[in-house]
Amino acid sequence: MDNPPRVGDPVEGQPFFALYLSDHLPDINPTNFNLGDDVPSLDPNYYFITSGDAINKAHKLQDDLWALAGNLKSNYKGRSKKFDKYIKAVWSCAGFSRSLVNKLYKIKGEHCFLETEWRNKILIVLPKDPRARP
Repeated sequence: MDNPPRVGDPVEGQPFFALYLSDHLPDINPTNFNLGDDVPSLDPNYYFITSGDAINKAHKLQDDLWALAGNLKSNYKGRSKKFDKYIKAVWSCAGFSRSLVNKLYKIKGEHCFLETEWRNKILIVLPKDPRARP
């Protein structure tokens, strides 16, 4: 468990994967673009704090990223070069979120769920099926 395979590694025969969002999505923290904390943004990590279905979480993240990108383009484009770089990064992040969803579907395979859980401070995704009822 010290070095579990990462989401994006070959799927065959692996029971679970480590999900590091930084492997899949570019950084969109406005302060890293020298913008204030009053700029609309979101933190993709917040979508994966609790356990649950990774694909549902990734779809919600993807929807919110596209909404944020549209909002920024409509309301902030052309304000400054810093804003334009930030907007470009958010659009890029939204695009890469689709790739993340596809990778998660590949891991899920024929199973019903792709559960998230934290193990030793590592976010793990593992395919699961409903438990058999006694």
